[in-house]
Amino acid sequence: WNKNKRNPVSVIERLNDYLNENIQHSREYRGLTNILVNSKNPDEREPNHPIYDKNFLENYVYKLFKSGEREIVILMNLSAREIQHRIDFNYLKSLKPINNQPFQIGIFGINIKESQSLEDQGIIHCFNYMTFKGCEKKNVVIYWDLDDFKNKEEKDEFYTALTRTTECAHILLEESLKSKFVS
Repeated sequence: WNKNKRNPVSVIERLNDYLNENIQHSREYRGLTNILVNSKNPDEREPNHPIYDKNFLENYVYKLFKSGEREIVILMNLSAREIQHRIDFNYLKSLKPINNQPFQIGIFGINIKESQSLEDQGIIHCFNYMTFKGCEKKNVVIYWDLDDFKNKEEKDEFYTALTRTTECAHILLEESLKSKFVS
């Protein structure tokens, strides 16, 4: 963790703060690191996200894509099966098409090459963060459990997910994300 040559300054600053480290960087590009919290508890919400959104992830990525951003990937610390149960595919079908194409989130287990040509068709890639290790994208949306983030329970995992970006990190923290999958 002590030296980083790839990621923007804002990502390194976020990591230094989160990990209580002093990671050195050599890149001058500032980049963007954005954190939003989705919680039913009003005290946990950010001023720029004042209400709880049942489709927090879907709406955020849809707006990001609709704004013209490209090279987007969603990374989670969930299994492919859990990710598939988390994304509301029926809700995605209700969203207005972008450039005459329906907006979709594609879940990819281990075949990253299979996903690379689909963004032009309005399909955003979604992976478990470990599947995407060694890869990078301009815009990385990290969808993480709020308690895990606050308690810093998964430092190595979060570091791996956050360092997949070359420009912008969009950190979406969801209340009780993991507990939805505990039987």
